[in-house]
Amino acid sequence: MDVRIMEYMQMIEQEKSLSQAAQKLNISQPALSQALSKLEKSFKSPLFVRSNRQMTPTRIGQIYLDGAREMLQVK
Repeated sequence: MDVRIMEYMQMIEQEKSLSQAAQKLNISQPALSQALSKLEKSFKSPLFVRSNRQMTPTRIGQIYLDGAREMLQVK
């Protein structure tokens, strides 16, 4: 697992917005969107539901984020 991607996903969850998460991460919104898309393709499932300009984790996304939090604590 890529630690950087885990940090990206946590920031999306925290900010509930790709553009705000990208700004906090100091990367472009298209780069963050592309990273999320690549991760979703590897899981063959969406990790976030996009609605009303907010992003919330799907069930699979929440499982990924829970694991990512544990991995990042070790880091």
